[in-house]
Parts: sequence; structure tokens; C-alpha cells
Amino acid sequence: MNITFLGCQKEYEEWYILLINAGVDDFPSLLNPQEIEAALAENMPAAFPCMAYIQKNETNYLDEEIVYVYEEEFSKWMHLMGADKR
Repeated sequence: MNITFLGCQKEYEEWYILLINAGVDDFPSLLNPQEIEAALAENMPAAFPCMAYIQKNETNYLDEEIVYVYEEEFSKWMHLMGADKR
């Protein structure tokens, strides 16, 4: 699993563009600029900073989906693991 830290919208846009163009270095994007803008807006996280990773869709294993982990969730996990006591 490859987890990426996204600190701001610019980092998200750069990460997402690389994600949708992965493996197509020798070919132009199949998406036009309007489609790319729509995809960026549709898949944008609810808040920054956050962490993002790709997982297989539970109902269709051929599909992948982006999962975002936000600061509040991460802080709760750290507290539950006792990391704040170290």
C-alpha cells in the first residue's frame, strides 16, 4: 500500500494527475482538460492535510477507489495506540 501525504490542493492535483497518467508516459492523456478538471473536482478530499491511498473496490475488484484519512482520524488512532504517551 502506497500512502501519500497531501498538504494542500496543489499537492493533491499533482498526485492525482500522476495517478491518472500512471503507465502512459509514451502516450498523451485520453482525457481532455475539461475532463481532467472534472475528475480533480469529483475526487478531491474534503479537507487538507490528509493522507491518501488507493484500494480495490469491495464490490468490483477490478475497480479502485481513493481513500482519504484526515487529521482527526489519524489523531484518534495515535491516541488509541498510545503514541501520545511516549
